[in-house]
Amino acid sequence: MKKISLQLRLTLLSCFLLAIACMSLTLVLNLSAVKMITPQRILPAYSSDASIPMTRIVPATSHQLFKLESILAMSCIILFGSSITYLLVGQALKPIKRLTYHAQIKKVDTLTKTIPLPSMHDEIYDLTQAFNNMGQHLEHSFQLQKYFSAAVAHELRTPLASMQTQLDVDSLAHPENQHRNQHLIKQIQRLSTLVDDLLLFHNEAPLTNLTQTPLHLLCQDLKEELSSMAIEKNITLHISDTPFFITGSDRLLERVFYNLLHNGIQHGLNDTSVGVDFFPETQTIHIWNEGITIADQDKPFIFKPFFQAPSTSTHKPKGNGLGLAICKKILSQHNASISVRDTPPNGTVFIICFHKN
Repeated sequence: MKKISLQLRLTLLSCFLLAIACMSLTLVLNLSAVKMITPQRILPAYSSDASIPMTRIVPATSHQLFKLESILAMSCIILFGSSITYLLVGQALKPIKRLTYHAQIKKVDTLTKTIPLPSMHDEIYDLTQAFNNMGQHLEHSFQLQKYFSAAVAHELRTPLASMQTQLDVDSLAHPENQHRNQHLIKQIQRLSTLVDDLLLFHNEAPLTNLTQTPLHLLCQDLKEELSSMAIEKNITLHISDTPFFITGSDRLLERVFYNLLHNGIQHGLNDTSVGVDFFPETQTIHIWNEGITIADQDKPFIFKPFFQAPSTSTHKPKGNGLGLAICKKILSQHNASISVRDTPPNGTVFIICFHKN
């Protein structure tokens, strides 16, 4: 169904009522005029020569002129009133448009930023105030969620480390239990990774120890680290040697490219390629793979915490759904953005763009 603005709908409604009022008034005036005007009979005139009648002139009656003028005036009033109504409705809806604009640009980190209240204390004023209160309540809820997740993750680190130590000791003391313990140790390591990811994701501390980081060399080191994983699927890693430097935290940036390359290998097809291309002139980096593409309906959510797109792999995901969310958070701390698109005929490319401060 075609979208019709509220301003136009209100204008059409007002014009409809105005037209009914004007037509009714015009009809009443014309009926009254019929009763008030006495019709006069016009006799034909003759010249001195009675056998030759003079030309008969029949002017428009007063009622006909009044009827014509009233209809014309009614049309002008309707057109003029419609135009004025459209402008006045638009002026009256300005606070709603302003509220809509501020609501659309709201983000998680700007929930506490209040929307300016209208000057008039009307329904729009109450709605704006309610929206501001809702933002404060949501911010409070998000903060509680962050504190809870961070606190739980912090408390879990010690017992998980203790459990892994005990299993390592048991494996050394009783070699017959080593096979059973290996499975338990693997699950504990998975939980430990989740705990570390939660702490990193909820870390709001500003970046420190910033250095000039050569990302092209950093990715070359990651290529060596991930080579065994790539060999298992016969995937070739291509890392461009174009120099690319960024001022930031080398530890956090390493985490970003490790996650992206790891995902590229994990979701890439056998006997294909995964690569990183650097474009210093545009301050962009492309991390691409030849594998199963991400469905369009999943793309807006892949950077959300704990979201795992079922269409990205034919097997059950092994991650915790925090990898891409952590990448986006770290990149935003470095004044950078990340997006994803398909590469024909098949494959995916993640585009990182560093913005000027």
